[in-house]
Amino acid sequence: MLADATWHDELLRYRQRLRTDLTSRQTGVAVVCMIFLLFLPPGVVALIYAVCVLSEVVDFYAFESFVARPSPAAHAIILANTFLSFVAYSMLGVLGWATGNDVAGFTSVLMLAGALLNVSTARAAHLPVGLAAGLPPAAGLTWIAAEVFIANRDGGAFPAVAFAPAAAFLGYTLSALVQNHRAQTRLAAETRRANEASAAKSRFLAEMSHEIRTPLNAIMGLSQALQAPAEPPAVAAQAATIESAARTLGMLVEDVLDLASAEEGRLRNRPVTASIRDELCRVAASRAIRGQAAAAPPVAFTGEVPDLGRFDPVLLRKLLTHVAALLRWHCGCDGPPVALACGPAPAAGLVRIVLDAAGMAAPPAPGTEGPGGALAAALVERIAAILGARIEWTLAGGRPVAAAVLLPVTALPDLPAPGSVEGERRLQALVVDDLATNRFVIVQLLRMLRIEAIEAESGPAALACLEKGAPDIVLLDMNMPGMSGEATFRAIRSASRPWSDVPVIAVTADALPEQRDACMALGLDGYVPKPVDRRLLWAEICAATAPDRRG
Repeated sequence: MLADATWHDELLRYRQRLRTDLTSRQTGVAVVCMIFLLFLPPGVVALIYAVCVLSEVVDFYAFESFVARPSPAAHAIILANTFLSFVAYSMLGVLGWATGNDVAGFTSVLMLAGALLNVSTARAAHLPVGLAAGLPPAAGLTWIAAEVFIANRDGGAFPAVAFAPAAAFLGYTLSALVQNHRAQTRLAAETRRANEASAAKSRFLAEMSHEIRTPLNAIMGLSQALQAPAEPPAVAAQAATIESAARTLGMLVEDVLDLASAEEGRLRNRPVTASIRDELCRVAASRAIRGQAAAAPPVAFTGEVPDLGRFDPVLLRKLLTHVAALLRWHCGCDGPPVALACGPAPAAGLVRIVLDAAGMAAPPAPGTEGPGGALAAALVERIAAILGARIEWTLAGGRPVAAAVLLPVTALPDLPAPGSVEGERRLQALVVDDLATNRFVIVQLLRMLRIEAIEAESGPAALACLEKGAPDIVLLDMNMPGMSGEATFRAIRSASRPWSDVPVIAVTADALPEQRDACMALGLDGYVPKPVDRRLLWAEICAATAPDRRG
């Protein structure tokens, strides 16, 4: 049965190719027939040419039938017609060789070889068609080689000389046919994917155009209204609406950038050791969660939620913000805050974060929902995949009113036991800080963790130490005079030296979440704020030196 979509697409491409080179193909057939009029009876040549022209007509109607209704019968007619047309065309070469005329024989071999070259290129879109078209000229060449062998069977090595080139040429033609078929199939698949991506971008731009026009309408309309005399309360309300619309536009722009980053692979999961509670409280303070409420709603923590864990705080905030935006889009932008709760998940290594918008007013009328629905849905899907999170939606009336995010959180590793093990290999860390006191404190903590330490008081000194021997990890202060921590990190990564990929952890007094996010955006392998917590330092070192950290 011709139910395979790939065969359907291949036949359509083959049909397009036949239509494209129809003129050149028929011109070539006519020229070949005129040449063979020199060697064969005109009636025979005319009959063969008529069959070739008739096959074009049959092909036209067979393909029309196939396009209208793909069926095994139409497919069989196309294959049979292709085979018969090449049988007729190849008969010119067979009959020309049979005349015994040297010029006719030479012309026949060239004509059959040209037919096989045509098969390996123009007929390669659909492999069954290529095989059906290639069998007649291949049989003709084989028959000619057999004729030479029979005529010269007492001629020593001469028969082998006749068969070897024919066999090599036929083998190459078959290989070329298969390779061209694969190349055309890959090209068609890539073209289809590119077209689908282009169509998706077009739909995205259309969605963006629609969504941006809504807040723009509010901004422009109310800006004009503010120019007219109005009571102060009305002016304040209009100004608040303008502010809300402007914020929506800003969110849309950020969402576009996030989606583009995800598409290009630049939005990556960069886990660090952080407080789950602190990050969820930051999310609760965002406008997507609290809506029009003046204060952030409290986060309900239930069960044993770990205080610290390894996850990507930036992606977590993006995911929860967009989930909340999607819930508001379905339930209405105005309303009470989205309820936020966190507790342990049934499976180990997961935290369950619940966003509940069921307390909002009745769903808005169609066309009055907040902006960004399609965009928020796309971002939620992409970011959840990058984080490795799973989302369980709760529906009411066909609309999502709540979502449970199952977030994988890596627990902190246990601290190493005191003392040392005979013969164990100890990690070596390079501690880079311009203050001797800071280096002393970190070195003492590393000794408690059974990690050897070497010290460097500046960026250039750190690079010199790396030249002498690569440590297992670099603990880098980000605020140093002269060559800053960022400049030192960039110099390490761009050094083109064996140690250029050494794991680097930021150990810095820049402890604000925004500063942590900026450090991780540089591509650092970990982040530890000062004052240094021994358990957090150990967790970041274990994660950065794990064998699969680059995977």
